[in-house]
Amino acid sequence: AGTGNLQMFLPKAANVVSLDNSKEALERLKIKFPGAKVVKHSILEKLPFDNNSFDRVVSNNVLYTLQNEDWDFVVSEIKRVSKPNSIIVISNLNKDFNALNIYIDHIRKSLRLKGTVKTVWELITLIYPTIRMIQFNKMINENNQLKRYSFLNSDEQRAKFEQHDFISLNETEKVYSEQANINVFKKEVKTTEKS
Repeated sequence: AGTGNLQMFLPKAANVVSLDNSKEALERLKIKFPGAKVVKHSILEKLPFDNNSFDRVVSNNVLYTLQNEDWDFVVSEIKRVSKPNSIIVISNLNKDFNALNIYIDHIRKSLRLKGTVKTVWELITLIYPTIRMIQFNKMINENNQLKRYSFLNSDEQRAKFEQHDFISLNETEKVYSEQANINVFKKEVKTTEKS
């Protein structure tokens, strides 16, 4: 769930359960969505939900933090808690990730949409969050270099889910200024043959 930024784009009528292992992130989410259902839990442990609980599962820039050997367990848990025919949307930073590219792309778009004066003003007022973002992304890159994370290319991310019988509904798309990959899957419905 992070701090709930993605939740802003979900339908208001959706019954959303927000899961994160960060108490601070969930507290910020609750400020944005006071009535939100939140669950503090690590994805490295069995998820605290019954089988076939969810019509949709969305994971945005989380799974790259896994070590390679943890992917099978986490994907199997996503499968377990997803209902038949559910839709799963997965986005993760890719192997070529560079946060500076996202930042530069944002500035270019802002210059086009808002003009120079407003863009410069925003950059000045956002100097502290920008410094924090740079520090955080430096940490991400260090963890990747130390093999604590597993950035995947587009084919690898799709293959991890297809190995668990998820059906790909799209070709991998590049998002976040082409610094991340997004895939959409459907949980395959197993039919039992009558004899």
